Amino acid sequence: MKALSNLAQSVRASTTLAIDTQFNKMRSEGIDVIGFSVGQPDFPTPEHIKQAGIRAIQENLTKYTPTPGTPAVRKAVDGILEKGIPEELLMASLNSTEFASLERPGSIPDGVLDAINASTGWLHTGDPALLLHTNALFASLREKLEQGWFNELLRELFAPAPVEIIQVPTLPKKEEEGRAARTDGKLVLDHPLTAADLGEGKKQTPGSKELLAGAELLHHPSAGNTYLYLYYDLGGMAPENMSCLHLLTDVMDELDTEKHTAQELNTLRNTWLGSSGAWMDCWTGQQEGRPCHAKLIVGMSMLERSLEKAVGLGSEWLYETKFSGPQAEAAMERVASQQKLLMEQKFLREGHAFAAMRAAAHFSVESALSERCNGVSYYHYLCELLEKADWTALGKKMEELWKSVLKKNALTVSLHGSDAALDTLKKLLPGSAFAAEKRGEAKPYTEELTAPVNEAFIIDGGVNYDVLVWPMERRLERKVLARVMSYEYLWHNIREVGGAYGTGMVTQNDGTEYLYTYRDPHLKESYETFAKGPAELADRDYTEKDMNEFIVGAAAKLDTPRKPREEAASTDCKYFCGITDEMTAAERKSLCSVDAAALKAEAADLSARMEKGVRVVFGSKEAVEAAKELFDRVETL
Repeated sequence: MKALSNLAQSVRASTTLAIDTQFNKMRSEGIDVIGFSVGQPDFPTPEHIKQAGIRAIQENLTKYTPTPGTPAVRKAVDGILEKGIPEELLMASLNSTEFASLERPGSIPDGVLDAINASTGWLHTGDPALLLHTNALFASLREKLEQGWFNELLRELFAPAPVEIIQVPTLPKKEEEGRAARTDGKLVLDHPLTAADLGEGKKQTPGSKELLAGAELLHHPSAGNTYLYLYYDLGGMAPENMSCLHLLTDVMDELDTEKHTAQELNTLRNTWLGSSGAWMDCWTGQQEGRPCHAKLIVGMSMLERSLEKAVGLGSEWLYETKFSGPQAEAAMERVASQQKLLMEQKFLREGHAFAAMRAAAHFSVESALSERCNGVSYYHYLCELLEKADWTALGKKMEELWKSVLKKNALTVSLHGSDAALDTLKKLLPGSAFAAEKRGEAKPYTEELTAPVNEAFIIDGGVNYDVLVWPMERRLERKVLARVMSYEYLWHNIREVGGAYGTGMVTQNDGTEYLYTYRDPHLKESYETFAKGPAELADRDYTEKDMNEFIVGAAAKLDTPRKPREEAASTDCKYFCGITDEMTAAERKSLCSVDAAALKAEAADLSARMEKGVRVVFGSKEAVEAAKELFDRVETL
C-alpha cells in the first residue's frame, strides 16, 4: 500500500481543471472573463441521445463489449452469412463504387487522387496503373458477383479465427540535408503569385440547345459519369406555396408509387444511379433588372450505361407518387418533425447563416425566397403544420402543387455527358413522362419585400451570432475589400481580441453584403467593432505586395478546382443567369485592377453602406437583453 500511496501522492493536479475552476470562480463573481481551458458544448444534449443513454443504463449496457462483438451482433452476422447478401444489393454497392471512382468525390484535386491511387496500387498489388484504369477491374468484379464470389469471401473473412497482433517498429526519419530550418511557421514561395498571373479564368465548354418533347434540351459535352438535371420553372408560383413545395422535396423519398414502396424504389435508385434527389434553388440573374430565377431541380447522376434506367426510374419517382393514405401522411408528419428538430440544432451551430439569410430577405428576392424555404419563416411553417396536424389536407395540397409544376411549368433538361448519351436521351425523352405538349414559359420569380427590421432570436447555446446586412450592387472587385476587412481587421479585433470562433465579411451575388461573427461571446461590443472598421481600413497604407496578396486571395475561391458534379451545376447556373465567358473575363479584369487608392475609396464608402444595414442576431437571452435597444423585435426560438 505504501508504494501505491507514494505513487498517488506524486500525481499532480490537472492544470486544465485548475484553470477551469478559477474561470468558474471569476465568472460567479461577475468578472467578464473568457476561458481557454475545458472545451464544453454550448448546447444541451439532444433529447433522443439522452433517451438512448437512459435505456442503455436501464438495460445494464454499460460495459465494454466483447472484441468479437456482442452475442446479438454475432448472431445477426451469422444470419447474414448463412443467407448471403442479395445480389441486387451487392450490384448496387458495386455500381456505387464504380460511380465514385469516376466522380472522385470530396475536395482533393484529381492530380493528387491519381498519385494516391497509383501509390495504393503499387503498394498492394505491385501495379501502379491498376487503380488508374478501373474498367477491367470493375468488369471482373461484376463477373465474380454473378458467381457468388463475394458471399464466399464474407464467410471466409468472418469465420472465427485467432487474431495475431504484430508491432512493426518504425525507423526514425533523416533530417533533410542542405535545407535551412524554418522557424516562423510561414510558407515561402520562390515565385509568389501576383494579380498579373490570374488570367481570364476557365472558359465554358461550348454546348448545344434544342426543343424536344415540350422541353428545352441542353447538352454539355463531358467525359466520365453522366449527369442529368431537370429544371422545372417556379417563376409563376405564389410565394405562400413555396414552403409547402420545399417540404415536399424532402418527403418525396418516403412516398410510395403505384409500382413500388418507397423502400423498394430507393433500393432501385441506389442500384442503378450514383445519386438522385429533388430540391429547390434560386439565383439572381445578370440580365437586365437582375431577375430571380427559381427552379425545382431533379438531379440524377449515373454511369452512362444506366441512362435508360435513370429516365424510367425518374419518371416513376416523380409522376407516379401517391400522396394520400396512412403511409403518406405518416411520412409527412415524420419528415416535418425531423426537419423542425434539425433546424433547432442548426440554429445553435449555424446561427450566422440563418441571421444573414433573414436580414438579406429585406433587400433581395433571392434571399427572401431562401428564407421562406430554409430560414426562420420555414421553421414557423413547420411548427404550424405540426400544431394543426391536418396531414390529409397537406397531402391534397402537395399533390395539387406537384402535378401543376411537373405537367404545366416550363422544363429545361440538362445533360452533361457524351454525344452517345445525348443520342440515347433524344430517343427516350419523347416517350417518357417528362414529355408534355403544352408548357408555360419560364418567368422570373417575384415577391414583395418586407420593410427592414432589426431582430434578435434567443437560443439556448450560450453564444451569439451577430450579423449586419446591407444592400450593395454586385461588383466582383468588392471581394478584395471583403478579404481585407475579414483578415486585416475583423480577424484581429473580433477573433483574437474578442474571442469569437469566427468572423468575416461576405459579398453575395444577390446584391447584398454582410459582416458576421460566429460563436461570439459578445453582442453589442461586436457591432461597435463593426462600425469602426471602414475608417480604420481607409486610413491604412497598402503596398503593391499587399495588394497582390489581397487580390490573389480574393480570386482563390473563383479558381477552386471543381468536381464534375459541381462543374455541371455551375454551368447550368451560368446559363440561367445569362453569365458569359466575356462577362467573367471582364469581372476578373476589374478584380485584378484594384489598387491601393481604389481599395481605400471602397473602404471609405463602406461606412455609409453599413448605415443602411439590418441587424439580426441569434444569441443568448442575457446578451440580447443587455443590447435590447439595438432591436425592433425579439423572439425566443
